[in-house]
Amino acid sequence: MNQKNFWDYTIYIDDNGQIYGIGKDGDIDYKGRNADIVIQNIIKNRAITGGRTFFMPGRYPLANNGIVLPGGNNEFGGKNPSFIIQGSGSSTILYNQSTDPAITIKAQNSAIRDIRI
Repeated sequence: MNQKNFWDYTIYIDDNGQIYGIGKDGDIDYKGRNADIVIQNIIKNRAITGGRTFFMPGRYPLANNGIVLPGGNNEFGGKNPSFIIQGSGSSTILYNQSTDPAITIKAQNSAIRDIRI
């Protein structure tokens, strides 16, 4: 399997803490300092059909409302989208800087794997 074409987005954090959402075409579609904002923008983009997102190794801060995977007939026009969020094992860490839940899953048939939270 060609990994580059399997993932709709790859998330990367640089040494300065800038987080990038890189699409299949290699373009940086989203960037910011908070992983939850970058990820929610990707999820909104994929809310109708669902999607697959891969996290490169790194420590990703969640500063606002955490990550919400919408399900059912969601506010973005999706009807039961499914999501896969895949990390690089113990070297991918999402850490919450607020009291909100780190991740809320409303989507059926979705998976979050190989990520430390």
